[in-house]
Amino acid sequence: MKARWLSQYLFVVFVVLFGLSGCAMQPTMGANGESYVAFNDKKLLSKEQAKLLDRDLRASRIKRDMKAVGFEFDSVSPLFDGINYSILKIFKNQYELLDRYKTLVDNHKDVMSFINANKDKSPAELLAEAKRLDAQLTKSLSPDKKHKSIVKKMKEYQIATASIYAENTRLAAELLLQGVRMAAILRDNFEEVIGVEGIAMLLNAAKLHKQSKLAQARLHMSAVANEFIDDEKAVIDITKEIQKIIDQQI
Repeated sequence: MKARWLSQYLFVVFVVLFGLSGCAMQPTMGANGESYVAFNDKKLLSKEQAKLLDRDLRASRIKRDMKAVGFEFDSVSPLFDGINYSILKIFKNQYELLDRYKTLVDNHKDVMSFINANKDKSPAELLAEAKRLDAQLTKSLSPDKKHKSIVKKMKEYQIATASIYAENTRLAAELLLQGVRMAAILRDNFEEVIGVEGIAMLLNAAKLHKQSKLAQARLHMSAVANEFIDDEKAVIDITKEIQKIIDQQI
């Protein structure tokens, strides 16, 4: 009976102290009308606010906030170390993937500009416009200079982004898994956890609270970065449709 009372007491302490009953960080509305997610003294970009920004600003703000959250690892408890390390690994991978994608876009600005300038056209109309533009640019160049067609560049962009989108999809699944794991590990295995390291975790309460908040911030910013790349998938889908039309014409 005494052990059960202690178990229930510790459960309440953990849920209240660490907010583990639900790991999603909730956005707050600022005085300027922009929503953000509070993390210590920082205002992290919310998912909602991120979608209102243009591509370049959105990418740079996400990178800035991920850097602000940081990549350090502080050991506090075997149970939470395992969860936190997994979340940190996803966070690092998502940051590196965002960096790769941003570099790729920077190297294909002409492709992105062309697609965005003609985003209301169908894939067939886009292809016709690309050919028209290529013919126009080829004609304007001197004979000793060669123009690389926008159609070829779109194909290169499509190939280069394939691995990025595949990795982003994998990380999205990992994010979901670790978020659920963090929220459920005490609920589903609490008796076992208390028996093994409950007192130790209470002795490290301040440290554990900090790491819990850090893990939640990393999950949040990883999700924001993941959604950004996923939203950009619309561009690659257009290039795929264009390529299908080209293949049918060959």
